[in-house]
Amino acid sequence: MAFFRKGFCVSALTDDIPFGPFEGSPVRAYTTGGKNTRLHARRTCSSLRGSEAVELTVPLEAATVRRMCSACAEWGVWGRPATALGIFLDALMGTGLLYELDQYTPDDVDEDLEGRDVARAAELLSASGWPDDDELGEEYEDARKLRDDLLLPAWRSAAESLHAAHEVINRYSWLREWARSRMQVKAGYAEELRRLFASVLVPANLVDAAAVSLMSQPGSARSLDDLKVLGDVESVLRKLWCAWQREAATDWCGLEEHPLPVYRVLESVMGRKRKGRDEADRALTGLVDQWIGVARAARDDDGASDRWLIATVPGAGERNDRAERRRGFEGMLSRWEIGVVAVHATAIDWSSRVALLRVPELIARRLLDGGSLDCVEVDEPATTPVETLNAWIEQHIPEPDPGLLPGVLDDCRVAERKLVGPAAANALRATDAGEQPYLVYSVEDGVEVLTLDTVAARSASGWRGVIVASASDLPESLIEPWIDEIMSATDGDTDEDVGGPLGIQAGERRLVLLSRGDRRRIEHNLRILAVVRSASDLRTLDDGDDTRPVPHAVWQALLSPHQLDVTPFLPQDHEDRRRRAGLGLPLSVLASVQLYTTNLGTFYGKGHSPYCSHSRGRQFVAASHDLVTFADLLRLRGPDWCGVCGGYAVRRLNTAQLAYYRSAQDLLDISEQLDGWQRTRGYQPLDRDHVARLISKLDVLAERQPGERAPGFDSDSEGWRQAVREVKEKPDVC
Repeated sequence: MAFFRKGFCVSALTDDIPFGPFEGSPVRAYTTGGKNTRLHARRTCSSLRGSEAVELTVPLEAATVRRMCSACAEWGVWGRPATALGIFLDALMGTGLLYELDQYTPDDVDEDLEGRDVARAAELLSASGWPDDDELGEEYEDARKLRDDLLLPAWRSAAESLHAAHEVINRYSWLREWARSRMQVKAGYAEELRRLFASVLVPANLVDAAAVSLMSQPGSARSLDDLKVLGDVESVLRKLWCAWQREAATDWCGLEEHPLPVYRVLESVMGRKRKGRDEADRALTGLVDQWIGVARAARDDDGASDRWLIATVPGAGERNDRAERRRGFEGMLSRWEIGVVAVHATAIDWSSRVALLRVPELIARRLLDGGSLDCVEVDEPATTPVETLNAWIEQHIPEPDPGLLPGVLDDCRVAERKLVGPAAANALRATDAGEQPYLVYSVEDGVEVLTLDTVAARSASGWRGVIVASASDLPESLIEPWIDEIMSATDGDTDEDVGGPLGIQAGERRLVLLSRGDRRRIEHNLRILAVVRSASDLRTLDDGDDTRPVPHAVWQALLSPHQLDVTPFLPQDHEDRRRRAGLGLPLSVLASVQLYTTNLGTFYGKGHSPYCSHSRGRQFVAASHDLVTFADLLRLRGPDWCGVCGGYAVRRLNTAQLAYYRSAQDLLDISEQLDGWQRTRGYQPLDRDHVARLISKLDVLAERQPGERAPGFDSDSEGWRQAVREVKEKPDVC
């Protein structure tokens, strides 16, 4: 049920908004020409008239804002999303700061409040239990709905809207003075909603609930003969106590308003049995009444003075979806904790999400025992509660990280880039642009591909580096032809050929398949693939966060689940009889091919590929995986690979590696055919024409190079030519 909201309305940019360091930044606009014609953020804007739209670069300033069309001033993308300017405008426009400033204000009252008597609702709710009178019962139900479905969501939404606005202003401090008066109105309105909500709560109920939470299970002063039908009476009473204590201690209602634990215990123990049920029901209800009396006696005996606490009100994390963030503290706190904040807060700062509480002794003990509200005790204020809270915030809460400023991530020369510190990394990580890998450069480690979590952690330890590019920074002139090439590829000389499933082209086709032909998704995945391909170690892409910056389709394009055939590179006289005889070919460009596995040491168990079903759904390279190369694979003695997945995943071969791998397999195939004819020459006729064709293939193979080098002398090329000559010199055949 909506409350205190007229409808979804987005505010547009206005010419009085200060842009701070972004003032004068160049933005792209479209117009039909003329000095006074409207400017549009996109060529496809419905308000853009005329067939010939001219693209302009204009400065971001008041004069430009005045020329913007109304739709583009609300939703237009005036800065590229992955730049500091784009992130600033995104925080300002759409459902950003401008939207929040217009929400939950005195002028934003919903019609649901009309005709509601809050004072009458508070009077009805102050009585414990449901009224016996039917007419009063309907009023009581309406009062509960006013409290639970109107006042609570309104206060929560106003507070979370206020906090969201503060988040933007804290990142971009030059907006503070401009928004001050409107923020004061929002803060006053959120406080008024808190007082309205607190008026329909009963403070004594909160103390009773605190007393219940601090109690141990009381003994029974009643006869338990009526409970023998339940069997193990002690077990049933313990179950009832746990259920009732949990429900009563986490609610703001009176202790008499929790009959469900008795019903549920009887249902779980007796099921449909009726004999003795009524007697057991009365006995358990009487026992609960006894517990209520003990709790209220503890409340009445509490004569201690009030205590002062600072409570931190939790909120949904930065990376949760918008709906969860909007629920805010209502989804993080129990009803009792929400009631304590509403009733006992003397000052609240929603920018820092902290409140100064004045609470009775029992509530203070309950809060300090732990819970979702993180509380610390402070001395009784010597000044006003607001001044006391502000002084505590200055001492204990660090200044919020500033937003991304020009130079960290912008369309500027790399030479003008600023060092990315932990504050900038965290600010970028909190945006939609943060969920992607970045190409970074540092004097210590050179060019790397890292996630923002890793960048933030390194920066906090003194690492100095700059962001060179993100996936979204890659030019369309590079990406668009690549997409067209992959999508138009035929099914010809592909995975069926020797080594085909291991190549990068097969990985790209796999990416398109997993992207379901959606061009936008394909473009997004290919941009990420283009960046992460330059990572020297794929394990650096694991930042320990559940939110993976590399999609599954990109991992499939990076790693092949197929295994390598190492036979051509084994010596001819190797000792492993489980393997065929090799040719002793040099590894050359294949030596550095990466393989990712687990449990490389045999004493750890079988080695598994990241794609193995034993990975429990984690089909990506984690920091815990082992990295070996093709050269290491040849040196392994008796590796214990998994029989399902083959033990490892191969980083896909580039064009030169795949060509050499195919040539090696072709040479091995020719050698084995010639060896087979030599072994059977006494009783099987020799096909001279086929042998001649094999010899011509050998001549072609002899001209190939193991790597990308030009023809000439080097150890790899000489080793390759020597192996071809040895195959051509098979006795009595060639």
